[in-house]
Amino acid sequence: MKLKYEKNLLKNEPKFSIARIECLSISPNLTRLAVCTSANNHVLLYDGHTYEEKDKFALKSTAKNFSRKSFVVKGIAFSPDSLKLAIGQTDNVIYVYKIGEHWGDKKAIINKYSLQHAVTCLYWHKSGILFGSLDGKVKLVQTQTNKMSGLMSSQSSLVISMSVCGDTVVCGFMNGLIMMNSMAANNNNSRGDNTGKQVATHSCPPFALTMSQSGYICAAGCDGRITFINVSVVQNNNQRATGGGGNTSTKQNLEYGSDISCAISSTSGNIIILTSLEKLIVFELDSRVWRQKNTIELCGSYLVTGLQWSLDGTKLMVGTLNGAVELFACKWRTKLIGDKLEINYVGNRQVVVKDLHKGTTQVFQSTYDIKDVKIIKDSFVVVFTTNTLILSDITDESNNDKISEIDWTGMTTDGLRFSFDYENVVLINLVGELYLVELGSNQLLASVRTDFVNPHLMSVRINERKSGTKTLAYLLDIKTITILDLVSDVQLCVWSHNDRIDWIEMNETAKKLLFRDRSLKLNLLDIFDQESRVILNFCGFVQWVPGSDVCVGQSRDKLYVWYDFDKPVIQNVSGGSQNDAVGIERDNGVTKVLFAITGTDIQLDEVLLEFDTAIEDADLERAESFLESLSLTTESESMWRLLANVALKNSNLLIAERAFAAIGDISKATFVRECVHDYSKLALLDDDWSGFESSSADFDEVIDTYIRLHKWQRAIDYSVRSGRYETKQDLEQQYYNWLLDSGQEAEAGLIMEKSGKYEEAVKLYTRSGHLIQAGKLILNNMGKRGFDIQKPSVEQVIRDLVSSEFYEEAGQLLETNLVGDNRSALDNYIKGNAYAKAIALARKEFPDEVVGLELRFAEWLLNECNDPSGAVNHYIEAGKTDRALDAAIAAQQYDRAIEIASILDNIPAHYGKKIGTYYAGKDQIDTAIEIYLNSGCIRDAILLLNKKGQYMRAYKLALKLMDTSEAKEMYESIAKSLEMDGKYKEAEKIYITCDNVDSAISMYKNIRQFDSMVKLVKQYHPDLLNDTHLHLAKELETEGSLHQAESHYIAANEWKSAVQMYKKADNWDEAYRVSRTNGGLSAAKQVAYHWAVSLNNAEAAVKLLSRFGLLNQVVDYAVDANEFEFAKDLISNSGNELRHKMTEVKLKYAVWLEDEKRYSEAEVMYCESNKPKEAVLMYLHNGGFDEALRVAEESVGDEEVVKDVLTAQARTILERGRRGVDDMNRAEHLLLRAGRIEVAVKIYKDNAMWEEALRVCDQFAPHLVDAVKREMIAESRNSDIYMSGASTRQSSGKSSVVSMMSGGGSGGADSIAAGRHSAAYYNTDQPPPIMGNVGDLRQNLKLAEQNQDKDLIVKYTIMLCTQLVKDKSPVDALNLLTRYNAVFILPETKKIVVRIASDLLAFESDNDNDNSHKVDNNVGTWKQLRDSLYQVMGSSSSDSELEIIEKYMFVSHLFVLKTILGGLTGQTNAPELAMKITVALLRYTDIVRVDKAFYEAGLVAKHSNRLEMAFVYWNHFLDLVEAIDEGELDVDHSDFVGTDIPHEVPLPAQPFAASDQNTIEVVKSWILEVSMDTHVSQSLPLDALRDGDVYEASLLNADGSQCLPCLVTGYPVIKHKTLEFKPGKYAVNKDDWNKLLMMTKVTSNDDLKDVLHFVGKLGGNTNIAKFSFQ
Repeated sequence: MKLKYEKNLLKNEPKFSIARIECLSISPNLTRLAVCTSANNHVLLYDGHTYEEKDKFALKSTAKNFSRKSFVVKGIAFSPDSLKLAIGQTDNVIYVYKIGEHWGDKKAIINKYSLQHAVTCLYWHKSGILFGSLDGKVKLVQTQTNKMSGLMSSQSSLVISMSVCGDTVVCGFMNGLIMMNSMAANNNNSRGDNTGKQVATHSCPPFALTMSQSGYICAAGCDGRITFINVSVVQNNNQRATGGGGNTSTKQNLEYGSDISCAISSTSGNIIILTSLEKLIVFELDSRVWRQKNTIELCGSYLVTGLQWSLDGTKLMVGTLNGAVELFACKWRTKLIGDKLEINYVGNRQVVVKDLHKGTTQVFQSTYDIKDVKIIKDSFVVVFTTNTLILSDITDESNNDKISEIDWTGMTTDGLRFSFDYENVVLINLVGELYLVELGSNQLLASVRTDFVNPHLMSVRINERKSGTKTLAYLLDIKTITILDLVSDVQLCVWSHNDRIDWIEMNETAKKLLFRDRSLKLNLLDIFDQESRVILNFCGFVQWVPGSDVCVGQSRDKLYVWYDFDKPVIQNVSGGSQNDAVGIERDNGVTKVLFAITGTDIQLDEVLLEFDTAIEDADLERAESFLESLSLTTESESMWRLLANVALKNSNLLIAERAFAAIGDISKATFVRECVHDYSKLALLDDDWSGFESSSADFDEVIDTYIRLHKWQRAIDYSVRSGRYETKQDLEQQYYNWLLDSGQEAEAGLIMEKSGKYEEAVKLYTRSGHLIQAGKLILNNMGKRGFDIQKPSVEQVIRDLVSSEFYEEAGQLLETNLVGDNRSALDNYIKGNAYAKAIALARKEFPDEVVGLELRFAEWLLNECNDPSGAVNHYIEAGKTDRALDAAIAAQQYDRAIEIASILDNIPAHYGKKIGTYYAGKDQIDTAIEIYLNSGCIRDAILLLNKKGQYMRAYKLALKLMDTSEAKEMYESIAKSLEMDGKYKEAEKIYITCDNVDSAISMYKNIRQFDSMVKLVKQYHPDLLNDTHLHLAKELETEGSLHQAESHYIAANEWKSAVQMYKKADNWDEAYRVSRTNGGLSAAKQVAYHWAVSLNNAEAAVKLLSRFGLLNQVVDYAVDANEFEFAKDLISNSGNELRHKMTEVKLKYAVWLEDEKRYSEAEVMYCESNKPKEAVLMYLHNGGFDEALRVAEESVGDEEVVKDVLTAQARTILERGRRGVDDMNRAEHLLLRAGRIEVAVKIYKDNAMWEEALRVCDQFAPHLVDAVKREMIAESRNSDIYMSGASTRQSSGKSSVVSMMSGGGSGGADSIAAGRHSAAYYNTDQPPPIMGNVGDLRQNLKLAEQNQDKDLIVKYTIMLCTQLVKDKSPVDALNLLTRYNAVFILPETKKIVVRIASDLLAFESDNDNDNSHKVDNNVGTWKQLRDSLYQVMGSSSSDSELEIIEKYMFVSHLFVLKTILGGLTGQTNAPELAMKITVALLRYTDIVRVDKAFYEAGLVAKHSNRLEMAFVYWNHFLDLVEAIDEGELDVDHSDFVGTDIPHEVPLPAQPFAASDQNTIEVVKSWILEVSMDTHVSQSLPLDALRDGDVYEASLLNADGSQCLPCLVTGYPVIKHKTLEFKPGKYAVNKDDWNKLLMMTKVTSNDDLKDVLHFVGKLGGNTNIAKFSFQ
């Protein structure tokens, strides 16, 4: 805990004066602070939130004549409700002031407690006011009764200090004695303990005394000795009496050394503050030992006279001797929850939650360290300690007793979910286990296992409406409800439902439960009766009305209110089913059902609600008073009836009588009134006769009651059970007489029959008209002993029966032996339709009449009794088989009918149809078919088979049993009928069965079921499938059903027609989609181009193309389509995205204009693209030397170019074959004007015009005169030797001139031509022109070698190399060049070497005799190329030229090292270095063959298990192969954006040799396999050592800077791993360099040594191979 100074409430006097602050107090609700000063005995009141002084009032003495200074205040304390203030004074009085709820309220004394002695200390406990006095006693004033009782006393000393902790009081006395007592023990002990228990004796009077919540007493005084005492609050009286443990305290003594004046303990119990002079000394409990933590000095206060700690532990008030009051905030750390709540950790075991809006606080303490505090819904708090959980509602200020601290030892707090949705209970969910905690209880209420923790799927009721029940309802599974009594832990009910349950809720008394299932049926479950019923079939909203047992439910547009669950009240909902109920509100005696639409709320009947509640709470008088105020309606009548039943169950007969009277049940009301005097009769209301008899002690009363109720038989039976037989006989006679008197002769006859008086009984039956009973009596008793009825009586009964038309009974009597008239008996049986008895009698007496009786019986059963089933057997007995068949069919006894029919020769058709229909209905198809056929119902049989889908069987049957045309006509008719009925599938099957597929196709076409139509065409006319799709597509297109038409176009492989369709409809989105899906990027690009053109707005076109990411591609497509103006417009409106392409577009535009011979426009484009030299060349090629010279002078601004133009013009003059003096002079003039004197001289020499050559030398180049003369002499001396080759030299004279002109300077005309239409410096496609073939040149070179003529050797070497290059033999050319190092000094050699390098790196050769195709693995060739490029690199004339040569040289160096590494075996580092080199070469695919480079890069990456790299490289390889095959120029480069892998690269005419179809298929298969593997990334790997997302092999950094390439691998050189050979130019990665050195040392490979030597030459240190590892 930290004490932070917050405010000075009361300033001290400016000069020292004693103005002692006597007492301080803070109200329990923290809203007020009270300070009492000694200067004038005033009480100052401060606002607890703002700390402003709000009020003050003066204190008064006990006597009016005494002044205000005649007493000293020794104690001041707020009441627990913070509305009163107790003042303890030394003039023997305690005043209680009412200070009111608001500032400024009048202060009044409401209680005065006069004492015998002065007050020394005072505290207001919840039990009353505690005070100590000078007589050494501590007493408690019970403010409720104003009675005083003693707690402690010491006769020998006075009380000087007191501390209260809970119910424990500790006091210090002047003699050093410390005593303790418990108010709880004192209240429980009737005698009371007013002496207390001695705890300890301090060394001096303990003026500083306090007791902490942790159970420690701290005592100190003027000697500076501090004692901490660990005391057990609850003492065992027995132990104290026996002396065994009378003092269980443990002391800790400290010597401070100076006077201790005050002491106070924090509310958490872990902090105690003592004061010494002007110091605050803070002690903290640490492992049961009090340690001094820190000291706070209040300078200038001289002495601290009072301390007061607020109940929440957040404020500490300090009063001083000089009248100052300081306020400290006690904080450890603070946390804000939004703008509403503040959590203040006062200590490690105490936390205070403050409502910032209301200003209220709540304190939470624990004996364990607090780890965390969680606020839920801004209303509830959960405090996590090391061993417990503290739960509380922080919105209810009066709910301090609703704090629960439950043990949570050993249980996890991770994943806990808390629910405060129910009143007074908290639900804790932990991994399927549900714990219930009742707020205010420190024990778990219950724990259950459930996976359905949802407020809608459980219900908890805890003592609501003072019912005392604690019940939980929850789902055991999704269909089972479990109801648990939380008090007894007994399952009250387990109810299984047949459907998924989605809502449950119990009523407040936990007697009924409503639940709703998935089908929205609302069910009511009686928990104790365990009976359920559906009360609403469709329920959206349902809720119990708060405070009652009435529930409300909504079903669509009706609202159901169940005041009585047998008769719901139904009301219409305004707004219909769209207006949903959202809740129920009860306020100010009005209950409303709230709806979503404002103003549509429905008010419930408050009286009925109250009635229901009163019944449930058994308050019958209240229920009766409610009903008295109602008029009698159907609803109120049911409630009166309910009240009557409840009153009877509770034996409240007065209310029951009133209730029966209210509903008009006078008999019950009267009977209930009678029951007031005899409660035993109440059993009769429930037909409980046994209960009535057992509860009544008077036999005669029971008999009288039965007689009065005419229950004669019960009276007789009761008398028998009671053994009163004389009474029985008397009762029977009385009963007989009563029956006769009341006209119940039949009942009297029954008595006579039972007593054996048959004659008398017959007479009574006859008199009462019960003739059948009389007849039965005669029949049943005839032959018995005592039968006294004579024949005349019987005959009279027979006559009476006949006259009453009881023929059957009369016949029975006639048939008896007493009468014996069988004929009359038979006739009477027939008259009475008793044919069974008649037949039985006839079989015995009249056998000839049996058949006729059977027939009559059958006809009577069939026609009169409508019993065909019973008639069947009788028809058979009568021999009427056909009638029996008819009856069996009428009785639907078809199995019996078949049996009967089998007897007949032929089954009638109408019978066969009925029987067959019956069996067809039972799916006994074969039986039905057989019956149909046997009865001749062929059409019915066929129709049945068709109906059951057996079309083929039905068709064969029809063909067999019917005429073919008739069968076909019938089937077509059936199909048409089915088609008309919409049964198209059935019609289709019949058409197909009849081999009429075209009709089925036409049917589907007519009803526009094209899918079914196409399916049939595909199955039966596959050759017409495409035509069908096209036909349908065009038809649908005409109708405007474009999407359907599209599907058919695509099915017919005519997706381009679909694109055209959408283009015609101006539906470009769909056109683009179709082209992209079916035609790929190329087709989509074309559509996007046409779409953009159609917009007629360049800005809109740019936005469109940018959306698809095709702007760059469409620009290229527009250029390829020669739509240069459109391409320029796109670039102009694209911002900075494509500005770099404008020059390229204009350049291509210029080339196209040149091809179209629009030279002036082409010149403009060349100049705008910064290529004026191209314009010069254009004019030169077309002989426009004047225009070429103009452009060179005006636009190029390079004198060399002007000279080249003049030189080219001179060459043209000579090439035209003119050899006139004027032509030679003109050519000479142009060459001299161009400053090419040596060229002019050479022209003359080559044409043997030695005099002209000497003249030019004399005039313009005297230094050449001697050389020309020597050549002239040598030429004349060797003329005979070279005669054989003279013609060759003579014929090649002109070409020699041209060749020398092109090589006469580094900026010659051919050098300009070499750069035309190429990004590179040289145009290797146009080597210097020569005369002759390779054979002639080889012969000339051989002669020159034989004559050792170095000049001619060089000359013919250059010419031969040029021709070899032209013949696609670069390896032979390279071998020839390296034979003569002298040629490398010539400028022409640079061009040839670069051309050779370009051809070799392209890996193409048309010459089968050349070794170019073997160069890939030929180290020697790559070395030759590397060394040749290194030699010509030194003679470069410009930086751009040098850059190109260096690039070729570096690439050839990488090929040298790659080839060497590929041939090494057993070296683990070789594959890694080779892989890096192969990947790095992708950077140079503008000069290296691109498809080969990507294939090899993917291959080595795959072999090195770098699958993500391999996937990207091989995927791009497939794109390249596709582009080469289709002739496309643009290849998707999106995977390499942001890298230095070039985008625009030359594509070969054919894929390289390794790219055969099998190789490509292997690559495709691998790509498909890897694309399905989610563990393999599909993007380039990034370099983790560089900032940003940078590809690991890229030289470009994220900030735009560039790394140097490693001379070993070509990978970028990383700064911290760099070994530089030439700063800023050549460097290596240390790791790779060391690996190369190690391999060289281990293998002693000469080729590797050569590589190291070459790297040394580049770095300027040839000893580099001797470097050790860095």
